[in-house]
Amino acid sequence: MKLLLISVLFLAFIAIATCQESSRPSVNCDDMVAQTGRSYNEIYVPHESNCNKFYQCTDHGLVELKCHQTLVFFPYINGCVEKAPDNCITYNTWRSLNP
Repeated sequence: MKLLLISVLFLAFIAIATCQESSRPSVNCDDMVAQTGRSYNEIYVPHESNCNKFYQCTDHGLVELKCHQTLVFFPYINGCVEKAPDNCITYNTWRSLNP
């Protein structure tokens, strides 16, 4: 019984981790480095749904980062700014403005 419980918990953990991983934007950091001429640590991408979070490119893919709780990520300065109605730019909005 104990082994069954451990197995179920392990599978649930794997499912959650896989789901979280797949919800990240499909950004190819290598392509962005080639297109922009910037280094990996200079490329930031808005989170797909939470304006307080964003991703930074690394040579191993995207790393999720977070602004201070009263700030939101603003991709046009690659930094965090005070929260306002017009500065919450999610990944889909950002991609539509920057094809």
